[in-house]
Amino acid sequence: MARGRLWLCLQFPQLPLEVLAEADAATPLAVLDADRHGRVAVCNAGARRAGVRAGMPVAAAQALLPRLRLLPRDTAAETAALRRLGDAALLFTDHVSPLSPAAILLEIGGSQRLFGSPPGIAARLRAACAELGHAPRIAVAPWPRAAFWLALAGRERVVTTVECLASELAALPIASLPWPSARCEALRSMGVRRLGDCVRLPRAALARRFGADCLLELDQAYGRTPDPRPRYRPEPLFRHRLELPVATAEQAPLMAAVAASLRALQQRLRQRQRVVRGLWLRLEHARQPASLLQLRLLRESGDTQRLLELLRLRLETAALPAAVTALVLQARLHPGSAAPSAGLFSVQDSASRPAGEAELKALLERLQARLGREAVQGLRVAGEHRPEYASRAVAPRLRRSNPVAAGDPPRPAWLLPVPRRLASRAGRPLQAGPLELLRGPERIESGWWDGRDIRRDYYVARSRQGRLLWLYRDLRDGRWYLHGLFG
Repeated sequence: MARGRLWLCLQFPQLPLEVLAEADAATPLAVLDADRHGRVAVCNAGARRAGVRAGMPVAAAQALLPRLRLLPRDTAAETAALRRLGDAALLFTDHVSPLSPAAILLEIGGSQRLFGSPPGIAARLRAACAELGHAPRIAVAPWPRAAFWLALAGRERVVTTVECLASELAALPIASLPWPSARCEALRSMGVRRLGDCVRLPRAALARRFGADCLLELDQAYGRTPDPRPRYRPEPLFRHRLELPVATAEQAPLMAAVAASLRALQQRLRQRQRVVRGLWLRLEHARQPASLLQLRLLRESGDTQRLLELLRLRLETAALPAAVTALVLQARLHPGSAAPSAGLFSVQDSASRPAGEAELKALLERLQARLGREAVQGLRVAGEHRPEYASRAVAPRLRRSNPVAAGDPPRPAWLLPVPRRLASRAGRPLQAGPLELLRGPERIESGWWDGRDIRRDYYVARSRQGRLLWLYRDLRDGRWYLHGLFG
């Protein structure tokens, strides 16, 4: 074991109850053990006052307390809760290792310079767990298995030296260890009640009777042999589901639920130093298929206030088929910092990024959230002379455009979907009066190879109201058409 290491264990004895909605009820509760049918896995304080204990047969528990309420164990919810707790633990150290039953190990030897002494780190972790609705037992020891066994036995100690650890381990009851029940019964029949009694037995006889793994665990607990622990790897996908207390289609309660989900996302982003590039919001209905709202960002972000505003705009225009009963917020996490970092050379940084780019991206995101992605498009120039085919609709991107040469003919930003025929008088175009031709003609002849050929003379004209128009005269029939509008 590397010198200077120190391990902290978070063990959650009430986790099966804490993940259930009824965990804080005043009624005596007990959770059934999923592995040992007919036995109590854990119970709340009201049931314990009546004498109900973990491992007790259900029939005996109900005989002691006829009004005892029994709940099935939700192992999926327990696994999800441990993942959330593991994510929270990553704020304090990069070496987090979950283990069974319902415990998490943290190597905190290198964290003391940032977070203080082991008791201070333990207090911070207890507060972080309380925010998530969990109450852990906490123990600290030089070796991971020793910290786990101390926490599992309910001995919340901070042991930082090997000399003090031996006496703490020796006092642990055999029944508190996560050993098979057959091994514990055999040791009890031999008069072995505590771990210190077990350590004094002959090693060869102990290995022959209970297997080599028994000796290995003892040696790891006392630091005689290495005890490598795998690191916890957080999931790259964030998912948060929230049941609404009352089904509703009103925006105010829906946005309150969205804000709660975004707070959970913000905590995950802060824990892992990540950002998001988009969100998926799934709105569930009682008798209708779920509604899916997708929000894509033009720039990665960890600002949940900005995400909340964009989702509010998206919800304002969403047509919900029925009241919402639950919502699920999903996002893929990407490496990056939620706060923008200043560059080493500010002059180069400002030159490399156009002024106002962030504001323009924010405006595009708001427009897409309000109007929909299809309503906000960018344009890409195509290699084509015919105006109808000279550009393509693409996803909006902010790029530096090539400057227009002084001799290039002007082009309007708004083309009509179909050119509009204009009246004429004496060969001059009319629109609410005669039009003043300012520039032209610019002849465009193209498209003979695909059957959509054109022969036109284009002009820039001004109406009586002062609007600049782009129009052309078709050389094949001599008629005038309005094709575009300048800004």
